[in-house]
Amino acid sequence: MNMLYAISGVVIGIIILTSVFVIKNSFDIANQEKKKMYGMLSSIGATSKQIKKNVLHEGFILGLIGIPLGILSGIFADYILVIIINYIGNFNDVKFVFSISIWPVILSIILGVVTIYLSVVRAAKKSSKIAPIEAIRNNNEIKINSKKIKSSKIVDKLFGVGGDIAYKNLKRNKKRNRTTIISIVISVAVFISLSSFLSYGFKLTNQYYQDINYDIQLYLRDTNEEESKKIINDIIKMDNISRYSIIRSMSMTFDYKKYYNDDVLKFFDGVNDLSLRIMSVGEDEFKRILKDNKVDESNFKGLLIDKNIFYQEGSKNYKEVNLFDLNKFKTVTGSINNKDLSIGIIKRIDILPMGLQNVYSETPMIIVSDEFYDYIVFNYNITATDSKSLYIKSTDAEKLESLIKEYLLDNDITNYNLFNIETEAKAQRSLIILVAIFLYGFIIVISLIGVTNIINTISTNMNLRRREFAMLKSIGMTKNEFNKMINLESIMYSTKALIIGIPLGILGSFAIYKAFANGSDYGYLFPWQAIIIAILVVYILVSLIMHFALRKTRNENIIDAIKDENI
Repeated sequence: MNMLYAISGVVIGIIILTSVFVIKNSFDIANQEKKKMYGMLSSIGATSKQIKKNVLHEGFILGLIGIPLGILSGIFADYILVIIINYIGNFNDVKFVFSISIWPVILSIILGVVTIYLSVVRAAKKSSKIAPIEAIRNNNEIKINSKKIKSSKIVDKLFGVGGDIAYKNLKRNKKRNRTTIISIVISVAVFISLSSFLSYGFKLTNQYYQDINYDIQLYLRDTNEEESKKIINDIIKMDNISRYSIIRSMSMTFDYKKYYNDDVLKFFDGVNDLSLRIMSVGEDEFKRILKDNKVDESNFKGLLIDKNIFYQEGSKNYKEVNLFDLNKFKTVTGSINNKDLSIGIIKRIDILPMGLQNVYSETPMIIVSDEFYDYIVFNYNITATDSKSLYIKSTDAEKLESLIKEYLLDNDITNYNLFNIETEAKAQRSLIILVAIFLYGFIIVISLIGVTNIINTISTNMNLRRREFAMLKSIGMTKNEFNKMINLESIMYSTKALIIGIPLGILGSFAIYKAFANGSDYGYLFPWQAIIIAILVVYILVSLIMHFALRKTRNENIIDAIKDENI
């Protein structure tokens, strides 16, 4: 739960910050577009208070329309999402119910109102202080300093006049360009961060069933050896069984300090007694794992499973270790019912029998043949082993489950647990789809916010530079030179934004990794794919937006554009 809260906090924080920035940016852009209008109103007698009131009133109207529409859109999306999940999901008869909590609605209203108010107040103060002449001429945005806008010789040589003008434009009009660059930076950083969220989310969701290679598990409780053997032998004769393992186990006490590697003993400080599990898996499965692990059969020796995971001190990173020191010992001696027992170790195995996938335990295991296991049961007065489980790989899990239930009912057997893993796996696959919907939904929403923000910013900037473009054309800039200048500007915008956005995205990615590490630490996955996608999309998108925004100016009359008398 701590992991889920941390992840939710990071994602919600990213969405809120992005949305707040979009709202603020929209008001800043609107204020820039209307600057000339405010100057003209001021010139005919409008007071600063009236202009400020006008801006605040506009923000109020936008909020009055936008906030309810946003809430209704969210509720509608929630409703559609529930329908989709229930349609494609399979959660063992569990259905998602459409329900709206009042607190997210209230928080959305408060956040929207506060953001709009702060954005409007800032815009209103700026608008009310505009000098009429400066606003009408619209030349106060550009502060020229010859030293600061001095062009690079490399840019001049490589790109000529168009490159020189593009480079200087980025420096001489910092306010407009800063807004565009920040928009791209936010979009890139958020995309990389949430792409990592997607990667970790799928890795976590896929973890549970990734190695399970059986469909049915039957666990028998409180049954003696003869009774459990009869039940299991009857079941494995049923149809639709392609592979099975019969796991029986008992415990043997032993002096672990004598057998364990020196570098793992520190993890067991204060532990006096540990047991060793002796297990049989059925003759067929025992022969299979001997073959898979390339071991010559030996009935009175065992196969060792002793993998464990320990977290490093002072960090969340873990390392996988083997407990036993096989360089010193090839036989382990302990006791069962106060009688000594020695078991030779054939080999430490990595390919595990059915039913023992992903075993990490402080209790090591030795897999022995059924003959050896029965020998121990008979000679060491074992009346009932600790556990008896049957694992089955079936060609028709549902049909086999019904047959087993019918058999157990007919024989009045109630002390069991029966699991159909195929059913659980279907539910898990549905959960993966559910997580995918949410994760891709986050990516799409944030990407749309970012793209909208970039389109809005760049389009406005291009529109506000109509006069500048007309003047360049009037002094002889050709169409090819003009297009070259715009292309270079888009490359410079994109490059500068990526230089800032990618490191911020990596930081966001690392924050999401730390949130996931509260539950499961897979190590940090560097978001290479997301970075490459972000680079390609930014260069292509910015270039397309800039050229699309300039469609109106291509056939525009140069004299009308220079006069720029349209409000």
